[in-house]
Amino acid sequence: FEVSLQQEEAKTANPIAETVGYFAIESGWGTWSGILYEADRTGFEITHNPTSVNFTQMFSNPPNFLAALASALGIDNAHLRFTNLDTNGVDLKIDEDTTADAETSHPQPEKVSYLALEGNGLLTGRGLAIHDGRSRRFALEISNVGLVSDINVKLELLHPQADDLEAVLISPTGTQVQLFTGLAGTSEDLIRTTFDDEAPQSITFGMNPYNERLQPAGNLSDLAGMSSEGIWMIDITDRTDNGVGGALLGWSLEIDPTPQPAGNLNSDSHLDATDIDVLFTHLGSSHPMYDLDGDRDADYQDVAHLLGNIMGKRFGDTDLDEDVDLADFQAVASNYDPLGQNSPHGWSQGNLDGDDDVDVTDAKRLLMNFSLLGYSLMSAAHPPERSFTLSQLEVVETMIAMPRDGADAESLLSDSLVPGNLPADWNPAARHFDTVKHATNEHLLANMYFRLVRHKRRVLGNTTDLEKEHLWY
Repeated sequence: FEVSLQQEEAKTANPIAETVGYFAIESGWGTWSGILYEADRTGFEITHNPTSVNFTQMFSNPPNFLAALASALGIDNAHLRFTNLDTNGVDLKIDEDTTADAETSHPQPEKVSYLALEGNGLLTGRGLAIHDGRSRRFALEISNVGLVSDINVKLELLHPQADDLEAVLISPTGTQVQLFTGLAGTSEDLIRTTFDDEAPQSITFGMNPYNERLQPAGNLSDLAGMSSEGIWMIDITDRTDNGVGGALLGWSLEIDPTPQPAGNLNSDSHLDATDIDVLFTHLGSSHPMYDLDGDRDADYQDVAHLLGNIMGKRFGDTDLDEDVDLADFQAVASNYDPLGQNSPHGWSQGNLDGDDDVDVTDAKRLLMNFSLLGYSLMSAAHPPERSFTLSQLEVVETMIAMPRDGADAESLLSDSLVPGNLPADWNPAARHFDTVKHATNEHLLANMYFRLVRHKRRVLGNTTDLEKEHLWY
């Protein structure tokens, strides 16, 4: 189409260029995003005399009315006016510009385009095309809200022959659920349609424009227990190549997640070391999800609450098996990284304070709760006294006093802290060399390990052959 600007009659200077916005809509009437509408254009019939225009749409209240001249037959500047707007129609007339004279008559009949909308709300544009005789997939990314307990699909599309269509929901893992196919009768459009397994009737028996909750053709319950996170898709196929297409205005998912146990911060329905790592990552957050002790912040007290009061575990229990033993110490020793060069390390790798490295601080935390025989029947908040010949606190103090000065190549091999990796005749008092620069406290960690082996012997009263190879007095 062509468009031009016509300034007031009294103006004589040439007009400057302007940017013009426009709105294009096909003639018709019906429901648009749940709102009654009518869009049309009159014939060459509107003049300075009021002319009645009757609506085809049956409005229940006087609609909002937008209109503009759709022709330019007269030479004088003119503008459109309306009056007597009601549910049945409106009166239109044209007045000419009065800046140069008082005459307002406009006898030349003009066309008028108009849009009438009943009520208020959000109007969605034409949307994404559903091509005739073809399939198209539309994606929707969902962040992790947990495992699916119940899921519903909200769909809104325009198509003059919706019985041509088939729609399938596809989960991030590829599971497919058919929403509808081959709707009966002369169906057209699905406006504010919600597919819900618990709806009172099936889409098969629904009525156009299907603006209600309806059961899908398949079972959405097939998706229960799956993770909600990922890319969901809806596949819409126009099965009939008949020159008729449509558009998807929008779709969304209603997901009720499976109830999560307290402290399950990654929404996988069970408590494990990952939840501890997630909480460490969010220390300092004000989000209530991480405020497990209810004091309006996320700090180390929340970690202690998660570990002791919710999970029933203790600091040092890297494998969360309700004891703190050599297996847990091995996790610290084998991942020992005081400079954080191989970070990040998680709880299960011996990072017990959430600082991404594994150092003497983590080893000290482990030693304070060393419990070979388990602690499941004891209070997680109050560790019992130990019956070791040398108390754990004394061991820690002794270890702290032992680090050598500086960091050089004189130290244990990195894998020598793991039981079974030392030769039977190896003596910790001997001087062994490797080519790796080690941190100052690595010798300290080795001494911790050998003292722990001794403690195990004192507690259990005996040792295995493998352990005997690695006990020195």
